[in-house]
Formats: sequence, C-alpha cells, structure tokens
Amino acid sequence: MWVRKSFFVVLSLWMIVTLGFVFLYLLPGDPARMILGPRASAEAVSAFQHDAGLDRPLGEQYARYLGRLAQLDLGESFALRRSVAALLRERGWTTLKLALVTTVLVVLCGFRTAARATAARKGSAGRHV
Repeated sequence: MWVRKSFFVVLSLWMIVTLGFVFLYLLPGDPARMILGPRASAEAVSAFQHDAGLDRPLGEQYARYLGRLAQLDLGESFALRRSVAALLRERGWTTLKLALVTTVLVVLCGFRTAARATAARKGSAGRHV
C-alpha cells in the first residue's frame, strides 16, 4: 500500500517539476534578455545563455535541471544574486507559520459554515442536536 502511494507522490512531483520547466519555455521572449534587461549587449546575453546552459539542447537542459533538483541544488536567485536554498532557509519558517495559521483559520471557518448550513436545513440531523 505505501509503495503505491509513494509511487504516486514521486509521479506527482515529477509532473509538477516537468510542467514548470515546460511552461517556462512556453513564455514569450528570451529568458536571458528578460533577466539582463532590454539594454544588455548581445555579448552579455550570449555569455549569460552559455553560463546558464540556455544554449544547450532542450533535452540536455531538462536532464541537467532534474539532476540539480535531485541533489537539492535550487540554483541562484537572479533578482537577489543569492542561493535559493539560503533564501528558503531564511524565510521558510515564516512562510510555514503563515501557512499553518491560514490553514487553521480556514478549517475553523469551514466547520462553522458547515454547521450553520446543516442546522439551517429542515429535517437535518444537525437541527435535532
């Protein structure tokens, strides 16, 4: 049973990662030009493409992407010029706390709404409690 569930977890993660990779290439424009800006020289764009591996075939880029993810190498933030893993370590706990509080609030509101809806229905078990 757990083997089957684990398989579907891995399959789901692979699909999410693959779709993210594909969607990035479906966006219009050159990623190097977007990151460097419209005033970047052709030499700078070419150097960035080479450094980032954007000049390699798509299959090779995908394999390299999966390999780096498997090693938990999330790369570098282009905007902040810092390791993504370091940024997640710094800000991950705050994000997790916010997600936890939000989840608790949603569950509590959902229970309250469900209880009111059940109690308002004529002939429901909730009205006789």
